Amino acid sequence: MDKKVIVITGVSSGFGKVSAEYLSKKNNYKIYGLSRRNPEISNISFISMDLSNTESIQKAVDEIIAKEQKIDVLINNAGIGISGALEKAPIEMIRKQLEVNFFGLVQLTQKVLPFMRRQNSGKVLNVSSIGGIVALPYQGYYSTAKFAVEAFSKVLRMELSHSNIQVVLINPGDFKTGFTAGRIFDTETEKDEFYRESFSRVKA
Repeated sequence: MDKKVIVITGVSSGFGKVSAEYLSKKNNYKIYGLSRRNPEISNISFISMDLSNTESIQKAVDEIIAKEQKIDVLINNAGIGISGALEKAPIEMIRKQLEVNFFGLVQLTQKVLPFMRRQNSGKVLNVSSIGGIVALPYQGYYSTAKFAVEAFSKVLRMELSHSNIQVVLINPGDFKTGFTAGRIFDTETEKDEFYRESFSRVKA
C-alpha cells in the first residue's frame, strides 16, 4: 500500500510531538517532523526547520518532495507564545510572534499547496487556539496571530472548495503541554500585579 506522507511542524514538544508519536505507530503513514530541535522519535524522519526563515521552509519542502514526490497531509502545529501588555511588549517580540505563528504557517502552506493541487488531493490541518476565538489579556499578540490563522484557514477552505483539498481548523483549549512554561515574557509587564495574578491561574 502507498503510504500517506504526513508533515507535522513543531514536533519537539506538545501536540506536535504527541501527534508524531501516535501517527508513527501506524503502518500506512510516513511521518516527517519539522522543528528547530530534534525530538528523537522513532519511526519519523526529522528535518530541522525554522518557521521564521523562508529559506529553511523551502529547503524542508524540497527535501520531502525529492524523497516522496508528494505531501498528503500538512499539520501546521508549531507556535510560540509571548506574554505582555499590548502597550509594553517590545516590537521585536511582536514581530517574532507573528513571524512564527502566522507568516511561517502561511509560507509553509503556500509551498505545499502546489503539490497537493498536482495530485488533486490533500489535507491541511491548522492548529489554532481558543485564543483565536476569544482574545486573551496579556496574550494579546498571541491572540492576534491566532485570529489571523482563523481567518486564513476559513478563507483558504472556501478558495479550495472546488478542489479535493480539505482545510481543517483546530482550536484547543488549555492543556498541560508545557507551552505556557515556554512562553516568552515581557519583563516590564511582569511587574504588574494584575498580570501576575492572571498568569498564576494559567496551567503550565
